[in-house]
Amino acid sequence: MANKIPRLRKVRSFIANALVLVVLVAPIFVSGWWIVSALNKHDPRVVTPTPAFQTRVIDRTSVAVQPFKEPVISITFDDGWESVYTKAFPVLQRYGFHTTQYIITNQFDNPAYLSVPQLRAMLASGTQIASHTITHADLTTLDAKDLQHELKGSQDTLQNLFGGRIQDFTSPYGSYNEYTLKNIGTYYRSQKNAEGDIDESANPLNTINTVKRFDPMNISSYSVRRDTSLADLAHIINETIKNKGWLVLTYHQVEDSKHEEFAVSPDDFKKQLELISGARMRSATVGQVMDALEAAQKAKVVK
Repeated sequence: MANKIPRLRKVRSFIANALVLVVLVAPIFVSGWWIVSALNKHDPRVVTPTPAFQTRVIDRTSVAVQPFKEPVISITFDDGWESVYTKAFPVLQRYGFHTTQYIITNQFDNPAYLSVPQLRAMLASGTQIASHTITHADLTTLDAKDLQHELKGSQDTLQNLFGGRIQDFTSPYGSYNEYTLKNIGTYYRSQKNAEGDIDESANPLNTINTVKRFDPMNISSYSVRRDTSLADLAHIINETIKNKGWLVLTYHQVEDSKHEEFAVSPDDFKKQLELISGARMRSATVGQVMDALEAAQKAKVVK
């Protein structure tokens, strides 16, 4: 009987310690499981299968684009809205267009914007990722320290997440000046303007980049709005072809919205891509065009 008492005490001690452990650990485990479940439940952004990329006939060549010797079109998106993946990306794949995505880097946890997995899926399919600052701040209002933070911080984040070199940039709100452009040039080789966002009445033909009117730190772009018509697009495409120019289209959201000026409906977006797809001009990302221009410049230096 005496030998059984110590054993009984050990069993009771073991049970007591186990209960204490359960009491301490269980809440942590349950709360962690709840957080993960909640995130999975409330974050609607998912990576889904998309149609295979269908290369346009005119783009079925290994020869690099020749900007200003042939007409070229680039389709770009500013901000990184989630509808780019859910509404635009399948259509882009179907019609054979790789795009340049100018991303705001502090929005990856916002369900209204693209997630990192979605962007990685797009990157694997040929999408180019470029920078649009960290917070979408008006760069002309920042001091030197904050300006550097927005420029270098966004570049570092994108390079760490997606690899490669992030060399191309666009300024929020189309707002820039000589000082911001100088700083942008410290980190990036190009800057796409958004003057079309600011002045809808401006001559759209001025948004075509030509050999006589081209500045890599002030790339002109044509902003596609909710009310942009197929006739509008056809006109500027024809002028680009006529002048062997480089047309950069800037989109934002692809959504049915009567209030967002820069939200293009999915139906209109599909019709626009169908029109663009039939145009006799090659398509390329901003990065591919810049690579071609840099290669041409180096070839001149060698000669």
